Amino acid sequence: MFMCLVSLLRLHNDEFCNVLALVKSIMDLYPDSALILGGDLNVDFSRVSVHSDFLNQFCTTNNICPVIRHDVSTVDYTYNSCMQRFSTLDHFIISEAMFTNCVQSCVALHDGDYLSDHNQLMVKIEWDWNKCAPACKTNRVFIRRRAWHKATSEHVTLYTL
Repeated sequence: MFMCLVSLLRLHNDEFCNVLALVKSIMDLYPDSALILGGDLNVDFSRVSVHSDFLNQFCTTNNICPVIRHDVSTVDYTYNSCMQRFSTLDHFIISEAMFTNCVQSCVALHDGDYLSDHNQLMVKIEWDWNKCAPACKTNRVFIRRRAWHKATSEHVTLYTL
């Protein structure tokens, strides 16, 4: 029984880390972009767990921030289990510049008409390109290069003459 539980835990941690690695690879593909990542991450930052440790380290390493930590956040919980246990499992995680300069509010909507046990999480961001994405202001230089993968054998022959 213990071995099965450990194997299941390891598989679950590997899957969680794989998702974080996928997010990191997308961030690496678009380094000048501002990140907005949202959803049910099944992590409650107020609790000690392997996943909260992984996600905290991931955020710190990649200069991204959970919006729930912002001063304007009034989120008390986003998930309830039969209105007996409450957790904050749903999150928006954003670029540090956006976190610092653009977040206006972060609230959980506890609407009685909403039938899910997860509450809606709403973040209001006032986008100002100069404040929210300063890394995007890099000056790109276009360097003209030959596209050999598009060249026909005739093009290659003409080039070598």
